[in-house]
Amino acid sequence: MRARKATRFSTTRATTAAKAGRVDGFSTVQLNVNFIRAIRPGEGTATIESRLVRQGRRIIVAEAEMRSADGRLCAIASATCMPGG
Repeated sequence: MRARKATRFSTTRATTAAKAGRVDGFSTVQLNVNFIRAIRPGEGTATIESRLVRQGRRIIVAEAEMRSADGRLCAIASATCMPGG
């Protein structure tokens, strides 16, 4: 389950970077995920909300939060990526 959460965060990171105008591919330099609580089967659909922290010429930094269907914080992630990967 944790690997699937990390994959979702990585996908969210790419989406955030794409919103920054970088749509030509990405290489993940660093991905950090802090798991706070489990999402159990039957708890509903989790949501991930991301935001762009900084967009430089060579590095993009993004953060994301995963929340359960009832709004409880389940995980926090930060990622650094390079466009063009």
